[in-house]
Amino acid sequence: MREGTINPDAQATLMSIGEGPMVEVWYNDLYECQVRYLGATRGQTLHLSIKLHTRAPVRDWRHFQAIKNEVAGWEREAIELFPAESRLVDGANQYHLFVVPAGEKVAIGFHERAVGTQADTEAELRSRGIDPRKGRQRDWQPGISTGPDYRPSTRSPTEGRRN
Repeated sequence: MREGTINPDAQATLMSIGEGPMVEVWYNDLYECQVRYLGATRGQTLHLSIKLHTRAPVRDWRHFQAIKNEVAGWEREAIELFPAESRLVDGANQYHLFVVPAGEKVAIGFHERAVGTQADTEAELRSRGIDPRKGRQRDWQPGISTGPDYRPSTRSPTEGRRN
């Protein structure tokens, strides 16, 4: 992701509906990610609004994880909220991640990292006596930060593009 220039029309729309200002925008070849600070500083809660440049619907978890890593930091956690209908916002094909303050963890989720390839998935299922055809996983995509090369000892707790 690389930092870009904030679109004044998008900024005006946010302000007109009573939302706080967009303070950063990041791009890559597929996505745009608008960032709002929901606290006084970048280290507090962040709102990431993610959309394809084409504005088409998308659901690629690995891409969203990589965007979260690159924009907010490798060791920051984020949640996607499916709100009560009374708080629903769905005016465009965009997705919202809410990144918790630096150093905090979400009280739900897994306790250990478990990622792998199709071969890893099949081996794990076989070891549990489960038909290996029950699991599917795609190969690693080069450049995506959710891959096997992650090592906690090589990443600072707040590593991202900006801290």
